[in-house]
Parts: sequence; C-alpha cells; structure tokens
Amino acid sequence: PYLGLGAAAHSFDGDRVRSWNVPDIIQYESGACQGSETLSDEEILEERIMLGLRTSEGVERSLLDEATVSRLIGEGLLAAKEKCVRIAPAHFLVSDSIVRQLI
Repeated sequence: PYLGLGAAAHSFDGDRVRSWNVPDIIQYESGACQGSETLSDEEILEERIMLGLRTSEGVERSLLDEATVSRLIGEGLLAAKEKCVRIAPAHFLVSDSIVRQLI
C-alpha cells in the first residue's frame, strides 16, 4: 500500500483499489473528487513490478522474463541482488522504459 499526496498523485490500498487525485492544483486544493479503479490480477502484478523495481529490495527474478532480465543486467540497467533485481540507481531517470521491457 502507498498514499499519494498532492495533485495527480496516486494511492493504492494494498489489495485491489488504486485511486488518484485530480491533476489540477486549484481543483485539488478545493477538495475536488478523485477517481479510482479496481485492479485485475494482471494489473496488480504489473504494479508490483513497476514499484518494486524502484526500491532497494527490488523484485523477485522469478516474476520476470529471465532473458530480458539478463540482457538488462548486461546493459547495466538492472542491478542483481541475490534472487531479486532492481533498477540501477544511475538509470532511475529512464526507469519507465526499463519497466516497459519487463511487463
């Protein structure tokens, strides 16, 4: 679970519901309603991968395609840690493109 604070920020209840705040700062400050959605099993896995790759713990390699993981490690985009991988800190600014290759 995580809590997003601020305009356009996203939150996740840790189960199935992802919600978001309105993107306009004026509307956000006035308490405008947000949106939400219930995630499928596939979307939950994608969320876990997307967020986990950006943490120091990383994501279990068993959740990912090993050939892609090996290639990205070889390119220096992922860092391996025991049975997990994470985005190499030097590549956080291109993390979306790395995540797209793994999902």
